[in-house]
Amino acid sequence: MKNVYRDGKRSPELTLKAYLRDGETVLWTGTPYENASYRPPLVFVFGVVFWLCFVIVWMVLAAKMGGLFALAGIPFLLVGGVMLWFLTFGIARRGKTTLYAVTETRALILYDTPNGTDCMEYAFSRLSGVMLRHVRNGSGTIELVSPESMLLHNMNYVAGRRARLAGGTFEMISDPERVYRLISARISGDVKKPDIPV
Repeated sequence: MKNVYRDGKRSPELTLKAYLRDGETVLWTGTPYENASYRPPLVFVFGVVFWLCFVIVWMVLAAKMGGLFALAGIPFLLVGGVMLWFLTFGIARRGKTTLYAVTETRALILYDTPNGTDCMEYAFSRLSGVMLRHVRNGSGTIELVSPESMLLHNMNYVAGRRARLAGGTFEMISDPERVYRLISARISGDVKKPDIPV
């Protein structure tokens, strides 16, 4: 996705061109957090800050005791720092390099990695459903439910554990109700008239 910008803005048409099949039409494209800003989950941020404070206090106390024992805290300090960076900046940065698309037969999620662009596709014929979550102020999250994730959900339910049903997720997209109806109609096979591409 790196070289697919036109006039300083990302061009979904140029980005998706390499990933579309012959004759496939893009019905919708979007990115995470278009209308909503990313807010880090405060519970996890406080947990990581507590972790870092505990590690620092432990390292200081271990250093006062002498020896090299305090150096054992360095890996824990690094893990806490990476977790804090990921929660505050990493997820927001990932959202800027992610593109979602819906075609007649599948949903696509493209995102940049240090090694290039990764593309995940979810064929509607293999999905068992779609979920719409966290709808507020014109934004929401869509989860694509695969049969495998339903099986895992049922196994986790019996074992008393919680599990997400997602096969793939469109995080905090704009106009989620429209995209939900678009995907739901294709999964159930209730497409009456062709949609106008966006």
